[in-house]
Amino acid sequence: MAKIPLNSESPAIISSVNKNTAVNKAEKQHILAKTPAIRKYKQPTPKIITKNTLINIINHIHFTDGTISVELKHIQYDRKVLLSAKPQPYKDDHLECIWVLRDGIAEKLENYKIKKFIISSGQQFLQFKPQIITLNSKKIIIELPDFCQTTSVRKTHRYPVKDTNVYFFQNSALFYGKLIEFNALTFKVEVMTRPPQTFQWIDSTAPVNLIFYQNDETLYTGDCRIIKQGSGRIIRNYVLAPLHRRIKRFKPKEFRCTREKIVPSPVIYFIHPLTRQPVNRTIIDLSGCGFSVLEDEKETIFLPGLIIQDLKIIFADNASFSCIAQVVYSNPDGKKKHINYLKCGLAILDMKPQEHALLVNLINQLSDPDTYMTNQVNPDALWNFFFTTGFIYPQKYNFLQENKDEFKRTLKKLYSQASGIARYFIFQERDQIQAHISMIRFYEKSWLIHHHAAIQSPYNRGGLTVLNQLGRFVNDSYQLYSLNMDWLFCYFRPDNKFPNQVFGGVARNINDLKGCSIDKFAYTYAYIDKRMPAELPATFQIKKTSEEDFMDLHSFYESISGGLMLEGLSLTSGQFEINELAKEYEELGFTRKRLFFSLKQKNRLHMIFMINLSDLGLNFSELTNSITVFAINITDVTNQIIKTVFKIILAKLKQEKMPVLFFPEKKAQQLGLDYKKEYNLWVLDPKYSDHYFRYLKRLIRFIKY
Repeated sequence: MAKIPLNSESPAIISSVNKNTAVNKAEKQHILAKTPAIRKYKQPTPKIITKNTLINIINHIHFTDGTISVELKHIQYDRKVLLSAKPQPYKDDHLECIWVLRDGIAEKLENYKIKKFIISSGQQFLQFKPQIITLNSKKIIIELPDFCQTTSVRKTHRYPVKDTNVYFFQNSALFYGKLIEFNALTFKVEVMTRPPQTFQWIDSTAPVNLIFYQNDETLYTGDCRIIKQGSGRIIRNYVLAPLHRRIKRFKPKEFRCTREKIVPSPVIYFIHPLTRQPVNRTIIDLSGCGFSVLEDEKETIFLPGLIIQDLKIIFADNASFSCIAQVVYSNPDGKKKHINYLKCGLAILDMKPQEHALLVNLINQLSDPDTYMTNQVNPDALWNFFFTTGFIYPQKYNFLQENKDEFKRTLKKLYSQASGIARYFIFQERDQIQAHISMIRFYEKSWLIHHHAAIQSPYNRGGLTVLNQLGRFVNDSYQLYSLNMDWLFCYFRPDNKFPNQVFGGVARNINDLKGCSIDKFAYTYAYIDKRMPAELPATFQIKKTSEEDFMDLHSFYESISGGLMLEGLSLTSGQFEINELAKEYEELGFTRKRLFFSLKQKNRLHMIFMINLSDLGLNFSELTNSITVFAINITDVTNQIIKTVFKIILAKLKQEKMPVLFFPEKKAQQLGLDYKKEYNLWVLDPKYSDHYFRYLKRLIRFIKY
């Protein structure tokens, strides 16, 4: 949205209290009846305020650079005007106030008579008729009375606001203004017109849309009803109330994030974006995606829709987590000790990945003390677990043992430091690991699930427990920007019963290829075969993959599958680079690169080769350090040509041997490639997490792991 700045020199408001332009009584009752969270209250008895108390209130207004209001009445006509004035420190038994005047008013003061001073102080208005000592176009000096009284008391305190601008929309008309006073139930805005606009364009009975912003940062947007309005011709005050006490920040979920009550209760601390005042509140319950607090209705500041950029969650041991949060609801929560409470819910919009992992781990521990996420793990105990469970079977170990020291170093480094690229989940009883699963961010917006293993026993539900734990983490996390979790993917063998039942079952249960899909790959090895030619036939070339090549891959994949493979592997338009991810790997001491080559014959695309390079041991099957082949058109391509391509690529990479994933699997057969394994690539859109949990819930009831 284009920013049209407000005039920072716009004068203070001068609002008339002409009754002829006020919203009529029937209109007002209609608006109040339809506005949530605004109740009808019995008007309280006026209170008497002493002079000393009044002086303290005025001095505080000066300290906060605030203003007071002065009501004037025209000497000849029945017209009243409300002017603003800045009070000076009270001294010598006098109060001096500097006028905040619009052009043309100073010369006309002689036509008005001072009626009373009105001071807004918290929930109450104070008024008194002063004894005037000096009055001119610059200032007024008065003598304060010994007593004054409250004229009315607001049920909810409205706080003064500085430096917050407003967009005011109604029926395609855009007005500009500033926020003057605020609470979560009503707020006052000052709106100005610009030719040819007039305030006749604004229908006081229809909703308006407001946007609060500071500089380029949007703080709030919402539909509101007009409760009260002034009568200025160019500048006018409006008092508004939000139409809704709840917003839908995210799509509603059947399986919501688990909220826990923590003892002793953590607190939140932040500087309110509108009032610029510090706020402390006690948290009632907390999850990895949000929390709730109780609020005194008289002092409520949690406006549904309001975004808080820097909010800290602080625990009793002074551990703290910073986040961006948004108020999503504010509901009445009963009355205790004559105080009406509101329960206010806030959603976590973003948080540093490492801090979020610690927060989710803490919450998970409360619900199940035997589950751990991203805790310190003894690497020797973990290796013992992998061998004991048969996760590292003899054929896999034959591959690992050639570089076992490198595998050990990678695993130790990965499991001993907090990072934004890896998460692992462990179910443990009496210091013995019973089940394990991990995930790693392998593409810019995609996380790879792997290393799922569990001790097999009729009574051990550890395998399903860590799957559930991983699912809960995803449910808590995928909406956070910093987690970069747009897609989840994993590889599993079709003949492996348990993952086929779990991941395959989820895909079948969702039954929507754009929610979850499975594609089959042939798994083989590329190696330098000295019997193969060093160069390709003259009509074939290996070229850098172009944008048009990726478009051809997209069209080919949609024609034979239509699933999520390209999204999961970051092969859609604008997703090919992994520079930011590579930088994060490098900062943690890891390697992450991706290269593309295309096999072409006279500019006709046959295959795209995606080479993933990472540290040995990042994945035990080395699927993270491999060549992925997308065979789009194999006409004229022979077994010898494909092996020659492998030889050329390996020579360029200075590698002797690399695993190969070949898609589609049937074309590997047609080319006569020797492969003994198949892998399914499973990709899930996390927005379908309800289907995941629904299916997992059924498995926990009926399956024996």
